[in-house]
Amino acid sequence: MATGKRPNVELYDILKDPDQLNNLAQNKEYAGVLEQLDTQLMTTLKEHGDPRATGNGNIFDTYPTYSDPGFGRPDNY
Repeated sequence: MATGKRPNVELYDILKDPDQLNNLAQNKEYAGVLEQLDTQLMTTLKEHGDPRATGNGNIFDTYPTYSDPGFGRPDNY
């Protein structure tokens, strides 16, 4: 894996921290902002019938995977 696991929740002040190095999600000063954004996200997901917001998020794990057998690996180019 090229990258480490990311935290479950991330919140950045992109004006002060454009490189997104300081995760503010655990900062109590931003609890209200986090709650507002979470509510807004869940409302939008429900409005669009997103399975993750309606209790069926595991459906994405049941989709078949696709791999093109003709797609060469970098060492085959």
